[in-house]
Amino acid sequence: YNGCQINRSKYLVPFEFGFYYDPAPAKGRPDDYWGITFASGIEKKDLFSIDLSYEYRFGNNIGTSILKELKFKQDVNEHQLNLSFIIFL
Repeated sequence: YNGCQINRSKYLVPFEFGFYYDPAPAKGRPDDYWGITFASGIEKKDLFSIDLSYEYRFGNNIGTSILKELKFKQDVNEHQLNLSFIIFL
């Protein structure tokens, strides 16, 4: 075990986890977005790396500064899944 990586012979298996705050520009005050991420993968040293990550991003009452006369607002829930494959040459 080395930090957030499990080292078994010639393979590395990283684990990552995080939270974040992402203020988006808006009139008056920023729109508040929050998120959580998870990621892991496997790497065979000097040959390849495969990584998979998931992100959930959300915000409540987003967009209240636009179309104010219509009392526009929305709640945002975004899910994103990413897969990468790298071959080391």
